[in-house]
Amino acid sequence: MAATFVICAIGLYALSTGLFASRRYATPVGGTDTIALHDGSHVTLNTDSKIRVEFGPGERSVALNQGAVFFEVAKDAARPFVVEAGGSRVTAVGTQFSIRRQSAEIQVVVTEGTVRIEPSLLPASATPEGNSPRVLVTAGKVAQTANGRTIVRAQAEGEAERLLSWRSGYVSFENATLTEAVAEFNRYNARQIVIQDPSIATIRLSGHFRTNNVEGFLSLLHDGFNVTVDQSTAAVTLQAR
Repeated sequence: MAATFVICAIGLYALSTGLFASRRYATPVGGTDTIALHDGSHVTLNTDSKIRVEFGPGERSVALNQGAVFFEVAKDAARPFVVEAGGSRVTAVGTQFSIRRQSAEIQVVVTEGTVRIEPSLLPASATPEGNSPRVLVTAGKVAQTANGRTIVRAQAEGEAERLLSWRSGYVSFENATLTEAVAEFNRYNARQIVIQDPSIATIRLSGHFRTNNVEGFLSLLHDGFNVTVDQSTAAVTLQAR
C-alpha cells in the first residue's frame, strides 16, 4: 500500500511539474512565438520553426526539427538542457543562446554563459584527453557546424544584434549579398522573391527592415541599386535595369 502511494505521488508530481512532459511547438511562415517551459526556461521560435520538448529526470531535451530558436535556460545542474539539431548536440545548464538549423548544419550564437557542441553520435575515439569533437562556445562567440566540423569565432561588433534582430520583428544586413538578403526575406514571407538576373546576385547592401516590409526592401533595390522589380507574377522577380 505504501509503495503504491509513493508511485502515485511521484506520478502526480511529474504531471504537475511537467517532469516527463513531451510537447511539440511550431510557428507559421512570418510568425514568432515565446513559450514558457515547466522548468522556468523560455524558448522563442522564429518563422517556420518546429521543436519537440521532452523533460526527463536526468535531462531536458529539445529537438529542433527546422528553423531557428532562442533559448533562455533556467539553471538546473542535475538536468542539463540539450538541443538536438542537424546531427549535433548542444548542451547547456543555464545560459542564453540561439540555434539556427539549415538542413544538416547549425549556427549557434551564445549571448550568455557557455554551451558545448558535439556530434549526436560520438565516435569511439572521442575522449576528453584525446581527439575529441566536443567544442565549448562561450558568450560573445558564434559557432558553425559543417561537414562534421565545428568552427568557432568571435562575434563582430553588433553581429549578435543583427543575427537575433528577428526577436523584435526585424531582419538586419551588414554588407550582405543580394542573394543572402533575398533568402532571408523569403523565410518570413509567403510571396517569394526571385533573382532572375545572376549579374545582380552579388550586389552588396546593408539595412534594417521589418520582416514583413518587403515593399521597403524592394524600394531600396529599385531606387538605390538600379534593379528592376516585377510584381506582376506570383513571385517578385528582380533583374538588372
